[in-house]
Amino acid sequence: MPVFGSNIDPATAAIIAAFLGSLTTFGAGYIKQYLQRRRRKDRVRRSLLTEMKNMERLETMNEDKPDAITVENMGHLPSYSHFPTDAYESLISEIQLLTKEETEAVVDFYASLKDLIDVIDKTKNLMEHENTDPQEAVDRTAMAYGFLAGTQEKKETAEKILSDNLSGRQVKDSDGDSENGQD
Repeated sequence: MPVFGSNIDPATAAIIAAFLGSLTTFGAGYIKQYLQRRRRKDRVRRSLLTEMKNMERLETMNEDKPDAITVENMGHLPSYSHFPTDAYESLISEIQLLTKEETEAVVDFYASLKDLIDVIDKTKNLMEHENTDPQEAVDRTAMAYGFLAGTQEKKETAEKILSDNLSGRQVKDSDGDSENGQD
């Protein structure tokens, strides 16, 4: 009984073996590279999600907002330190690994957060001056709370998009509890 390939020329067999060997090597290298890239993307997603989930003051700031802002109750604005952006700043060059939708949502949120921080800082500086018109300070405080709503919405959008793309993987919230990546 003839064995398959027993009539193949040795040179042809060597070429086929070399081709299959290089194909296997290329395939293994491609898979390894794909998995490394996916792990990098997930690391970026997890880092940004963890940072966003640790911005508790963003949620409580809206809860602390007085019904009517007056000179007496406008001093409760948080400082910059309540909104850490270390992960975003250190990962800025790797955000390009994310999908276009994720990138837009993350950049939109952090740009809005920067605007909110700027408004809060300017409002606090304004309130520190003795000759500041009280109504101007009240108006600036109201503007800060106005920025808050938009920023909070953008944060929730970015968190949802990043979580959805983690495909059910676990993300730690600020209490160290695990949350399913899907909402």
